[in-house]
Formats: sequence, structure tokens, C-alpha cells
Amino acid sequence: MEQDNICEIKNQMQLLGIHPEVLAENDLTRHIAAEKQFFEICDQVIFEGEAVLKAHLYFFKSPVTKEFILQKYKASLCFPDDPEKDKTHVFDRAKGILVTLREAFNLLCGRAVFTEMTPPNGDEYSAWIQLNFAEKTLEGNYLIKRFRAYNGYDLGRLLSRYPIRELNDTGLKAEIIEGLRRGDLIPVTFLKPSGRTEKKLIEFNPVHKIITIYTVRRTIQSKRNSE
Repeated sequence: MEQDNICEIKNQMQLLGIHPEVLAENDLTRHIAAEKQFFEICDQVIFEGEAVLKAHLYFFKSPVTKEFILQKYKASLCFPDDPEKDKTHVFDRAKGILVTLREAFNLLCGRAVFTEMTPPNGDEYSAWIQLNFAEKTLEGNYLIKRFRAYNGYDLGRLLSRYPIRELNDTGLKAEIIEGLRRGDLIPVTFLKPSGRTEKKLIEFNPVHKIITIYTVRRTIQSKRNSE
């Protein structure tokens, strides 16, 4: 039973994107054998060479199965050179949202992520989610905006309106769509009528169903509606 629980915890952590070294450094057997009702594991990841995402994972013992499960984790995005940009949010499985560390980073950067929602008292559904930095809950979390998948978010159709070279390759096109769903800022190559190329960054905005295009210096160049 204990070994099965350890394997399940490792699977949960790996799905989040926790580095294997963290699994080795944290003695899960010791945590489980300590007869506590919960324990914590910490990790941090550096993204884009300038931001550090610190994750505090909280594991609680189920009163039914007596096994530990990952209930929630606190993600803190820190900018050592610009601490005013720091943000923190707790992703709670009990509220139907548990994203990977990469997706948590993208959400804390203000981008949207496509994920499966698992509300405790309802059916699962797919949706784009985005943090509302202007409003917080009583617990201090950002409010989450949800955009149901059935509202018509065809990224393939939307992207086809752009002269992006990578879209000519089926595999690269699939990678771009997957990255946009993950909330990534995707580097692409735009083809100009003159035959020259230009590097751009793109992201998807589900609020207005648009692709936002940035220069490589992260300045917004234009937006394009999906309609």
C-alpha cells in the first residue's frame, strides 16, 4: 500500500513538471511513515532566464483511503530584478484546477491556458482560463476567468490567416497549437511579400478570440480577430 502511494505521488509530481532530482531529494517514504496528516515539498524552476517559479506542494492524507494525495500547490513567480512584478496563486484540486508548473508560469505572466476543469460537484469540461489580476478572492487568490471550449476557439483556422512559415509543416503546426494551449509565448517566422522573413512571438487571447503578435522585444505589434 505504502509503495503504491509513493508511486502515485511521483506520478502526480512528474505530471506537474517537477524535476526528478527533487523526487530523489525528498524522502517520500519518510514523509508517509511519519504518521502526519499532511506534508510539503518545494521546488523552483527558472523560466526564460529571468523569472523564478517557486512551488510549494501540499499533500494531504485522505480520510477514506488513508493515502496521501496532492491537494494543492502555491506557485510564486519571482523576478529578482523587478520584484514589483512578483505574483502568487494557489492552484487547488478541490476547486477543479490543477495545472502544470509551466502552465502556472504562463498564467502568472497573464497568458491564458487551455485545461480540463474538474469541479467537485459537476461534470468535467474543457476551458481556457486566465487570471484576473485586478480582483482577488477572500483567500488572496486571483479570480479566474473561464471560457468554455464550445464557444468556438479554432486555433488552426485562426492561425491559417497568417503567413507563418512553420504552419506549412504539419508537425510544427501541431506543436504551435499545443504551445498556445499551454499558454506559451510562441516564436514563429512571418513571411513577407518581398520574400524576406521576420521573427515574431504570438499568444492566444480567448477573451476576444484573437492572436496577439509581439516583436521579439515583447512589444505588441497587432491583433487579429478569429471572426
